[in-house]
Amino acid sequence: MSDTFALVTGSSGGLGAEIASCLVRLHGRNVIVSGRSEQRLRPVVERLAKENPAIKAIAIPADLSEMDGASRLFAGIAERGLVVDELVNNAGASAPGSALNLDTGVVRSEIVLDYISGVTLTMLFLHHLREHGSPAGRVIQILSMAARFNAMPNFAHYNSAKKAFDAYTKGIEYETRRAGVGVQFHRVYPGAISGTKIATSGITEKNKGIALTAAQVADAIVRASRQGRRVIIPGFVNKLAYVAAPIVPQFITDRAFYKTYG
Repeated sequence: MSDTFALVTGSSGGLGAEIASCLVRLHGRNVIVSGRSEQRLRPVVERLAKENPAIKAIAIPADLSEMDGASRLFAGIAERGLVVDELVNNAGASAPGSALNLDTGVVRSEIVLDYISGVTLTMLFLHHLREHGSPAGRVIQILSMAARFNAMPNFAHYNSAKKAFDAYTKGIEYETRRAGVGVQFHRVYPGAISGTKIATSGITEKNKGIALTAAQVADAIVRASRQGRRVIIPGFVNKLAYVAAPIVPQFITDRAFYKTYG
């Protein structure tokens, strides 16, 4: 493991940077951080190097909202001769708004970011493991509580992309397990994270204390994944939401999301 890396996407700040920090501090992992801006990645690399001088932290910028972003990222890994045995699919975005008003280009980019790039990275990672003869690997898919709701007005594109990614992950997890591939999959369903657009636009302000910090969520994810938990739901309130979301009558969900984010 000393020569292998964990790849954390969407790690120029927020949850991704905190997950990278936990991997470095708690488990001495070498990490590859990735995001759109190389300039924003530099201070993350510096922070990780200070937190654990014994590890290697490398930045490889990539725009995963573009169709070829995932392929470019793994091409950068191959060019540097790095071996990855852990993938944290964290990159994602959500722009609340009605489909009547949102720009189609924005919606298309978010669907690529929230679904297509995650699928592509997962496949490339599995191929990468096979090419390097790695006996085991780990995939942490950062999904969303949005994947649990049947429909979310003003979040239709985000909700559908996350549900699709959730379904893909469940399917590929079963395939690899039946094939005897030594890859552990972890599905993470975080709720609102304080400081994000979703939290500050309604949930945090109206329900103080529900939203966890990025550091709290990251710590819960990394610890639970090392305990072998396949489904990870940080926070007690989020655990309740995970169970309730699929069975809440649609008219209640419609009114709640339209009122909060309309």
